[in-house]
Amino acid sequence: MIPDIKRCPRCNITKPKEEYYTKMDKGNKVLQGYCVSCERERRREKYWENPQKERTRSKRRMLRNGRNITPEQDRVHNIRKKERALVLRKARLELIIKLCMEAYEVDNREWLNGRYLLGKYEECATMSVWLIRKHTFLSREAIAEIFNCSSQDIIDRIKLAVHENSWERGDILFRMKRENILKKYQRNKPTIWSKVDSIPYDSFSEAMRQSKNILPYNPPNSPSTGITQDQLIETLSWYYNISSDIFYSDDTHIRGREAMARQVYMYLLYAFMGLNEHAQAQLFSRDRSTVMSNIKKGKEYMKKDRNSLFFELAKRYPEAQTCPAEQMIS
Repeated sequence: MIPDIKRCPRCNITKPKEEYYTKMDKGNKVLQGYCVSCERERRREKYWENPQKERTRSKRRMLRNGRNITPEQDRVHNIRKKERALVLRKARLELIIKLCMEAYEVDNREWLNGRYLLGKYEECATMSVWLIRKHTFLSREAIAEIFNCSSQDIIDRIKLAVHENSWERGDILFRMKRENILKKYQRNKPTIWSKVDSIPYDSFSEAMRQSKNILPYNPPNSPSTGITQDQLIETLSWYYNISSDIFYSDDTHIRGREAMARQVYMYLLYAFMGLNEHAQAQLFSRDRSTVMSNIKKGKEYMKKDRNSLFFELAKRYPEAQTCPAEQMIS
């Protein structure tokens, strides 16, 4: 006999029998151990412990029961999957905007909208656009719709953010704010769609629903295979703001950026262009030990500056293919 009330051992609340699922036990209908809300929460926790295993188990259960999925059910299921992904994406971008506004002390969200912004509002919008593009992979059109600007404005702000985040020519305050924002974002980032407010799929705009038109940017891990030494010198001269004559100069007393640029140049020749220390010793008219010392120093500089410099090389010479990652010297 089913009792009229029962205490749930999970939430310790006495509830009527209508608040419980029923099951068959030795031919008798009985109430399940947990109430409906606690049982749903338990199943959800169990699912997210190993989603792939639970999906496989559910599929085997449907096949074992002889259930046939109709095209309409399949369409509804796909829409629900897209809806959950969009809900998470929207929650994450709102979190990024909120953290950027806190970092730049912006009180009103509307002040970040528009094409022409000034001062800290332009800096906040630039940081927000870059992080949203990098961590939510929305299309340019969707981000432009969020900030009420054009797609070209989004491209310009992303380029500006990449430049400001660079090691040599960027802004250290920009990098510090980015690190603080990302630390808070990783701690508070929503990962389960059921813990954020649900939004119907039809309420998302076409730009939000469309797939990303460009793959997420992965910084190149090597210079281009078709690049020449002259092109490399030209890029390094611009990157470190020095004269191109310094690379093959006989002056042994250079310091600062000039020495750093030449050491990085030697490392790139050694690591990616096949010039060993003996060949470079003849090329630069230096001792082999001096060349090896410069190569080691250039390698240390590149640990900090690798992504930024390779990005500039790829941007200046996009027609060339990049070297495979196996050719890198760790």
